[in-house]
Amino acid sequence: MSEKILGIEIGTSIIYGVVIQKTRKGIFILDACHVPYDVKTHELEEALENLLSELDTTGCTASAITISPSMAFFRTLDFPFSSPAKIRQVLDFELASVLPLPSAGYLSDFSIIKAVIPDETGLQYPEMANMVAKNTKHSIFTTSVPTEIVDICFNIVSKRAVQPDMITVSGLPAAHLLTKSYSASSSEDHSTITILILINADEITTVFIYQKNILAIRTFSITKKMPSGKPLKTDSFYNKHLQQTMTALSMRHGITGERANYYVISSAPEKYSPEFNSKILKP
Repeated sequence: MSEKILGIEIGTSIIYGVVIQKTRKGIFILDACHVPYDVKTHELEEALENLLSELDTTGCTASAITISPSMAFFRTLDFPFSSPAKIRQVLDFELASVLPLPSAGYLSDFSIIKAVIPDETGLQYPEMANMVAKNTKHSIFTTSVPTEIVDICFNIVSKRAVQPDMITVSGLPAAHLLTKSYSASSSEDHSTITILILINADEITTVFIYQKNILAIRTFSITKKMPSGKPLKTDSFYNKHLQQTMTALSMRHGITGERANYYVISSAPEKYSPEFNSKILKP
């Protein structure tokens, strides 16, 4: 039995679309295209319409949409309880004070960060172990997407193709797959942080994973210029960004990146200097 699936990836300047067919013999690409647009001028709705007019979505029975991490907001909150039902009851209220323009409305979800208590080999400050172990608060990692974006996606795609089965943030599916590779019995896995780097023409997104937890997601634009007007030097700027985030994670969770596994997904390798790997992705 075969199934046709529509996939859409919404970036900050380009929307990609693909129609695949899943059969017993494998997965085949039937159609694909992309449409440029300007997110700053609110062209998303028109761009989605143009994309779907170019794709043959006849017979699609499922669809999935990913959006750029720069369109979402990520926060870490602490609760005195760990019940998912209780957290969901108060989540919107707790997020209202930490999200920009809360009156605009957001669709939010969360994952509970299971106890992160590394052994001393993974601690920059071993004295933190007791503090972390005695901490009775339960941390959660939240993702919030403006309802305006979600509504546009559902309305346009449902009208022209098939109602989306999933809307998520680019990189999160890959990050969740990486969390499944963690082995609690491995001393190396127990003290190693995984860093997933997503590179495209406009931005770099970094996902920080420890044990089975996504601890942080950071995104920054690489189209910016220095005050002098010169192009931003991606290598040095990203390295500073990486170190600042690692310092914050060290202070909050007591872990460091002294042992790190790097995974890179790049759609624009030509944007970066040959020294990027040696400067950033340290062996």
